[in-house]
Amino acid sequence: ELIHDFVPNPVNEQIGGLDVKQKFSPRILVTFTFSLFCNPQGMIPFSFTVTSHFLITLALSFSILIGITIVGFQRHGLHFFSFSLPAGVPLPLAPF
Repeated sequence: ELIHDFVPNPVNEQIGGLDVKQKFSPRILVTFTFSLFCNPQGMIPFSFTVTSHFLITLALSFSILIGITIVGFQRHGLHFFSFSLPAGVPLPLAPF
C-alpha cells in the first residue's frame, strides 16, 4: 500500500487531467515496482539482476518509447514533432 500511495503523487503533479492520471498511473506503477523489486536482487551474492540483461532493458525502453509516441500522435497529431524543438527554431534547422 505504501508503494501504491507513493507513485501516484509525483505522477499527479506531472500529468494534468483526471482521465490521463487514471489511464497511465497503473502503467507507471507497474514499471516502478518491476524495477524496484528486480534491482535489489543484485545485492545478493552470485545472483543476477533481471534489469542488467540487455534485452530486458531494451524491451522495457522500446515499449515505453513506442507507447509514448503513439499516445502523442493520438492526442496532438503531427504537432507532436514540434515538442522536441525549442520555440523559434528556423525550419531549415528542424531536421538536425
